[in-house]
Amino acid sequence: MKKKGEEMKRILCFALILCACLLTASVNTDLKAVPVNKPLSITGIEQIDDQTVKLNAYMEHFQGNSYSVKPWTDEIALPQDLAAKGFKLYKREFVKMEGTYFWMLDEDMEGLGYSCSLVQTLPQSMGGNPIKITYAFYAGTSPELPEKLAPPRILYPPSNGLLEFYNPNYYYTVINYTGEGSAYRVSIDGHNGDEVMHRILYKAGSRDLKYDCFEDGCTYEAVVQQTDNTMRWSVPAASTFKVVFRFRLCNYCGATGQIRCDKCNGSGHYYDYNAHPAAYVQCTICNGTGKIKCNWCWGQGYTYK
Repeated sequence: MKKKGEEMKRILCFALILCACLLTASVNTDLKAVPVNKPLSITGIEQIDDQTVKLNAYMEHFQGNSYSVKPWTDEIALPQDLAAKGFKLYKREFVKMEGTYFWMLDEDMEGLGYSCSLVQTLPQSMGGNPIKITYAFYAGTSPELPEKLAPPRILYPPSNGLLEFYNPNYYYTVINYTGEGSAYRVSIDGHNGDEVMHRILYKAGSRDLKYDCFEDGCTYEAVVQQTDNTMRWSVPAASTFKVVFRFRLCNYCGATGQIRCDKCNGSGHYYDYNAHPAAYVQCTICNGTGKIKCNWCWGQGYTYK
């Protein structure tokens, strides 16, 4: 009996040690999952001439843990001694960008400071290498901040236009706009004013942006702004349009385009009493699929209004 009690004690001690090890491993795993961020900071200042300086800056962020990770915001301010001399930021350049693909959601640059928001885009980047960005900012006393760019031109959809869609597989539109900027901010607002989409694209020239989340009968407004390396946004250009669907989804087949085969009752096979010997055979009407084309919408899954 005594020997049995000692064995139970040893088993209990072993179980407690094992639980402690598992708990420690869990804590360590959680600590590794916490993102470690290094904010945007100035790493050096180069004097170009008496009235112009170049500020080298660097930012590093470890990945979030999913596609829906919230954007983080970083900012820098012009050093106080330069601000006291009348220097102002007037230009931003990317020197080097490393890490997983990501979007710069927003950038703004006032005379004495700069801020940006970023978000990672690929869920495959979980636990990947950090995002590393090397910047170059220019500040000066003589270069005046350039005037804002003129508003971009929205080529499509036309303002006060009507977008009609006749097929549920293609109820999207391509928003096309052009301008001289190097960055664009595009938003689509529904009739109630709630923002549906917000994007920034980093290429100049004509842009095509597909959008496919329209609702029948709603009025929308597409708003486009542009900027250059001064990060000062232009006056927005806007186009208001209404969306109308000229189709309705088929209720008879649930918009699938197929209904149950009556001959085999949807099983794909039926019992043939005329066969010798009688046996289950593949349905010749639906070819064993159990489904046939919907007679109401002719297999399209939708009908016209």
